[in-house]
Amino acid sequence: MWFLDSERLIAYMGPRADKATVAPRKTKQTVLTTAFAMASNDPSNYAAAIALLQARGIPLNTVCRIHSATLMHYAVLRDHVDGIRAMAAAGFPVDFDTAAVCSPLAAAANLASVPAIKALLGVGADPNQTDRAGVPVLLKALQRNAPVRAIRALVRAGANLAEARDAQGRGVLDYLPTDARPALAAMVRSAVWAD
Repeated sequence: MWFLDSERLIAYMGPRADKATVAPRKTKQTVLTTAFAMASNDPSNYAAAIALLQARGIPLNTVCRIHSATLMHYAVLRDHVDGIRAMAAAGFPVDFDTAAVCSPLAAAANLASVPAIKALLGVGADPNQTDRAGVPVLLKALQRNAPVRAIRALVRAGANLAEARDAQGRGVLDYLPTDARPALAAMVRSAVWAD
């Protein structure tokens, strides 16, 4: 049963959460799953999903075990730009990273998602952040043969092409796929060799 307005949904979920037989941990996951369902039905429902989580006292950066992601990661996966903006406006830490999930920008770079990368950079994500393996998101996007628009957006936001290195010291030319688009390869090579 899906509810589009958060007050009815909270009223529906309330009695379930008050039962002594339901553990708070399970209740939190049930509410998270419901929030994911709301957002998947219609991207404009992120405000209602956020309101539900906040009303239940669940931090926005809580990882849902079923989806192995936060609501922000789900928005990135689905290219829900309005959901990304709504989550950031509600206080989701855009550079959030744990052992369970990578940062939203690292996820967007891994997916080579131009809309998600631009939206996250627009709400203040750090373009020079690294993933859990120490690979900068710029290198991850290059490795995934992201469109030139994505690389350009990262560079314009402050990602440093010339100095981006992973934990082993490999740089952008090492991460540039052999079948990279000619425009991407030309942009990267000219930026690296400009110094």
